[in-house]
Amino acid sequence: MIPNLFSKRPLPDSLPEGMLELIEGLKQCKGKEDCLKYAYGILTGKYRGYKLRVYFRFWELFRCDPFYWWPRSGFMNCTNLNYMLRTLLVKSGRFSESGIVPKLTVLYISPHQYFKVRVSKDRWVDVDCWAKAYGIGFGDYARGFNC
Repeated sequence: MIPNLFSKRPLPDSLPEGMLELIEGLKQCKGKEDCLKYAYGILTGKYRGYKLRVYFRFWELFRCDPFYWWPRSGFMNCTNLNYMLRTLLVKSGRFSESGIVPKLTVLYISPHQYFKVRVSKDRWVDVDCWAKAYGIGFGDYARGFNC
């Protein structure tokens, strides 16, 4: 089974120094949505999705170690990118696990994961860092043939 696709993998106890510094910055944000947008911006500036690369680098689906991923940039699978986002949000203290819900959709012929994140009592935001490289911005997610 692909880690993090159908369930939430436990968050790591320790993190790379760069992630810890970013988390301190997230704690300074004005509110939850600002915090989410800041984390989204950092991750989408550092990592991106590629439609076909998952098939050629499928073994990376099983690497859920922030110490492996944080020093890198470029391609990252949707589940790993979401794991990094969830780690940042929960460790910032602004979000709970119950406020970050993994969702599945189909992108072309592949399963694809994105998050619904609670930013207020009655407002949820779709977040798909993987799809940003294809012009799908904050508040939307990749599905069908839209990227």
